[in-house]
Amino acid sequence: VTHLLGDLYDCLVGKSETIENVKLELLTSDLEFEGPEKEAKSIANRVKLLIDSGEKPGEIAILFRRKKYIDILEDELLKLNISVNNTAQNFVKKVEIRDVIVLLKAISNKRDFLSLMSYLRSPMVGLNDNSLFIIGRYFNREEYNIEDKFLEKLEKDERILFEKGFKRLIKIKDIRPILSLRDTVSFAIKESGYFEIAPMLYGNIAKKNLFKFIDIAENFENEISSNLTEFFSYLEDSEIDIEEDDD
Repeated sequence: VTHLLGDLYDCLVGKSETIENVKLELLTSDLEFEGPEKEAKSIANRVKLLIDSGEKPGEIAILFRRKKYIDILEDELLKLNISVNNTAQNFVKKVEIRDVIVLLKAISNKRDFLSLMSYLRSPMVGLNDNSLFIIGRYFNREEYNIEDKFLEKLEKDERILFEKGFKRLIKIKDIRPILSLRDTVSFAIKESGYFEIAPMLYGNIAKKNLFKFIDIAENFENEISSNLTEFFSYLEDSEIDIEEDDD
C-alpha cells in the first residue's frame, strides 16, 4: 500500500492502550508473511497468555479484515482449550454442528468410514490418535464391527470409551428408520450426551445452536424431504447465518 499511496498512507503501528475500559491491541509481525497457520498460532498463544494473566475469555474479541483465515485461528484456539464464538462463521461450520453432522453421516452410511472415525474422535466419544489408529487398522468394514482380540490392544479407558460410543451409534442407527428427520437429529444429540457436552466445551450458545439445528431439520422435512442424504446436500449448499444472542 505504501508503494501506491506514498506519504498519503500511514502504516498501522502495533500498540496496546485502554480507551473507556476497552483494551485494544494491534498485533503486527513478520509471521503474516510465513503463512496463516503460523500467524494463527501466534495469535492463539497471545490469547492464552491474556487468559492466564486474568482476562476473561468472554471479554476477548479478535477482529479480522477478511473471513478467509478465521477457521484456521479457531482451530488453534480450540487446541488450547479456548472456547470460540465465531460470529462470522456459517452456521453449519460451527464445531458443535459439524460434530452432529458427522454422527448423522456415520449412521446413514456404513461405508462412510471417515465419518465413523471422526465421530469416535469427536467429544461425543473422545478417543485418542493411538486408539483411532488401532481401530482404523482392524475394524471390519463389511461386518461393521471389530473383534474383541483387537479391542484388547486399546488401553482400558479407551476401550470403554469406544464400546460406549459405538453402542450409542448402533442404537441411533437402528432406530433411525422409524423416526422422522427432526426426531432423528434430536435423538442423536440427546443419546450422544451432546446437549451436556457442547455447552461445556463451546459455551451456552452451543446448546442454543443445537436446538436451532433441530428446527432446521424439521423445516427441511416439512418443506422438502425426510431423506438424510438430501439434508446433507442442503446443508453443504446453504449459507445459514448465526443469530447472535443478546445474552
